[in-house]
Amino acid sequence: MSTFQSFEDIEAWQKARELTRRIYELSDQVWYQRYQIQGRVANLKLKT
Repeated sequence: MSTFQSFEDIEAWQKARELTRRIYELSDQVWYQRYQIQGRVANLKLKT
């Protein structure tokens, strides 16, 4: 059995951190895409 010096040494914790980072990355992309679409719709409304 392994001995841990810190909770950061635990492989499950490392994988959870990576998963969390990826989720934030994807949610930022979705938010940005939604923001772009809303801006385009607003521009179309102003032109008509």
